[in-house]
Amino acid sequence: SLASVAYAQENYVEEETYFSRSLEINLKLFGENSPRTEDNLRTMSFALSSQKQWAKAESYLLRAVKSAEARKGPDDYDVMMSLPLLCHLYDNWDRPDKSQPCWHRTVTLMEAQWGQNEPDVASYIDSEAKALRRLGRTSEADQLEQRSAKLKQAKMETK
Repeated sequence: SLASVAYAQENYVEEETYFSRSLEINLKLFGENSPRTEDNLRTMSFALSSQKQWAKAESYLLRAVKSAEARKGPDDYDVMMSLPLLCHLYDNWDRPDKSQPCWHRTVTLMEAQWGQNEPDVASYIDSEAKALRRLGRTSEADQLEQRSAKLKQAKMETK
């Protein structure tokens, strides 16, 4: 809560200090691979992203993803709590080389959970297509955008 107040006051140094203290406490009490620590890692990355400290934010999100993988396995839905955040970080950081494989993994995990015809996967497919387009891989991006459009159309037809 103190970190959130510091953020609202645009006191980013104090915000990071409070989040760091919270992370230290959660690490001592619950360990690296606990849901509480994972939440704290995501929050820490948000604080750093808001300051455009991309590399530091990335390190916290990578730890959060690894925490979920260690706790539940690499294909478990819990990984989805942190993985899309990591992908968005790469988008904001202008790193399509990292964003595209991240979005591809996100789409793959979502399809494993919900099926390949799930319309809610479309927005994640769009994100991967956008990264592909930024990498100059337009034909692959076109294919994904066509697939996304079909999923969105199917969703509209069921309403």
